[in-house]
Amino acid sequence: MSEPRHPGMATNDYSPFDIYRRYPEKSPYAYEPPLFNLLPLRSPTAVDTPQLRRAALDIAKRTGINVLDYMYGQYPFLMSDLDLRTIRQNPVPFAEYQPPPPLTKLNLPDDVEFVSQVNEKGNTPIFVVKVGVALRLLKIYPVVRSRRLSDYADSDDSDDEDSDAPTDPMKLFLREKEAYAHLVHAGVCEAGHVPQCYGWVELTAAHVDAIASKAPDLTYCDSLTIKDLQKMVRKGRMPKGILLEYFPDAKTLTYKNATEELGQAACRALSAIHAAYVLHGDISDRNLLIIPNGRVVWVDFNSAQCASDPKLTRLDLISEFHMGWDKFYMELLPNRRIGWHGHLEQRGTKAA
Repeated sequence: MSEPRHPGMATNDYSPFDIYRRYPEKSPYAYEPPLFNLLPLRSPTAVDTPQLRRAALDIAKRTGINVLDYMYGQYPFLMSDLDLRTIRQNPVPFAEYQPPPPLTKLNLPDDVEFVSQVNEKGNTPIFVVKVGVALRLLKIYPVVRSRRLSDYADSDDSDDEDSDAPTDPMKLFLREKEAYAHLVHAGVCEAGHVPQCYGWVELTAAHVDAIASKAPDLTYCDSLTIKDLQKMVRKGRMPKGILLEYFPDAKTLTYKNATEELGQAACRALSAIHAAYVLHGDISDRNLLIIPNGRVVWVDFNSAQCASDPKLTRLDLISEFHMGWDKFYMELLPNRRIGWHGHLEQRGTKAA
């Protein structure tokens, strides 16, 4: 007599192609019966002993492999080579997709207070600003080339992506602006899966002078300084910005604070982002914030791609969901069990 199936073992009820052609409009969490192992059936930590964790850590240090990686089971809907051929031969367009309204442009008061700089380097300086009585996060995108904003929107600079030069901040700005237009319109910001986005702004000379006063040593795009930014402004090349919700007490995700509950919340949030037809584009620990009330927030959409770009496919979205699932169940949670930094250790970071 065959062994009875667990009530959650339902992936066989749906083919991978069925799941693919309904994603992202139908969340993987909406299937009934549920997809097998989308939520792992049980926590493997129940079998942990000090001896097991020490042995696994010793192996990880010697080999770079955490032998506990697969104890949460496998991602529930892997695409076989046959499925991939079928998908490429039978692409399913985003028939329900409608482009959202453009992201709102705001007027940032000249007397806005630049409270502090969040990042020390990068293509996009980030500041905490005080607008009225509210603290907000302002991501700033300098114009480093003599081009109009419309020129960037109408051009295809894909060849630039393969060069060693830093990505043009205006290209990052347009990606993030487009992504938040989709996320705001679809209610993903309101649901709390990503920061509230209040709109985009164009900075004035007064804003840049205030930045120079607060951060006189500002450097961005590898070697440009605040004086370079002021020179650009005098030539009429005004920086752009995205105004976002600020989380003063947020913590970045690490293997030390990852939990099964956070993993489930983060994967559900990623599915909601995809339902807005947005590919995040940078699934990494640093782009996931843990808020003290237990909220999980995906941030940093300047590598995003939206369905307004005809190159985006359903396979791109479902593949990124796979990456998010693996981030927790194949990396962070197993690494927490043995106190190991994982791939970071291979770069010289000591184990905890």
